[in-house]
Amino acid sequence: MHHSHAGSDVVLVEKEACFGQHQSTHNSGVLHAGLYYKPGSLKAQLAVGGIRRMVAFCNAHGIRHEICGKTG
Repeated sequence: MHHSHAGSDVVLVEKEACFGQHQSTHNSGVLHAGLYYKPGSLKAQLAVGGIRRMVAFCNAHGIRHEICGKTG
């Protein structure tokens, strides 16, 4: 599938008929805390930062969410 827009700088190549068929919204909807990544590694930093940003976004926009499971 290929879509083009005048002046665009991005090309998305997708193997399925629709976009995003194998991306993360098809999982459990859980944001992982990065506990199993090496402390201080980029993966750990991105996991923790991503969760903080998502919670802030949800709070700012009144989106219900739950913080549960492993926290440290």
